[in-house]
Amino acid sequence: MPTILVIQAYSAIETYARLLMTAPLFVAGAILTVLVVITAIKWFCHWATQRAARKEMLLSRMGPDGQPYPPSGRGLCDACQKSSDKVYYMPSGQRLCVKCYGKLPSRHVQPRLDTETETEDSTNATT
Repeated sequence: MPTILVIQAYSAIETYARLLMTAPLFVAGAILTVLVVITAIKWFCHWATQRAARKEMLLSRMGPDGQPYPPSGRGLCDACQKSSDKVYYMPSGQRLCVKCYGKLPSRHVQPRLDTETETEDSTNATT
C-alpha cells in the first residue's frame, strides 16, 4: 500500500512539473496574441484616419458641382482689385478671389435623367 501512495505522489508531482513547464508557453502565446490584436486595431484606426483625411482633402479641392477648382495662390483679384490669400487663376488668365469666384455663374452640369421620368413621359405622350 505505501508503494501505491508513492506512485500517486510521483504522478501528482510529474503532472505539476509538466504544468509548470508548459505554463510559460501559454503565457507567451497569450501575450503574443494580445500584441497582434493591439497592432491590428492601431493599424485599422490609422488606415481609417488616413482615408478620412484623404477624402476631406479631395473634397476641399472640388466645387459643389463636383468639378475641381482652378489652381490658386496669393495675389490680386482682377474683379475687385483686392489682395487675397486665395486667388483662383482661371484658364482665361483672369485672377479671381474666393468671393468673386463664387459670383460666377456655375458651370452647367448635365442633369441626370431618371428612367422613371422617361417612361412616364412616353406613356403620357401615347395616351
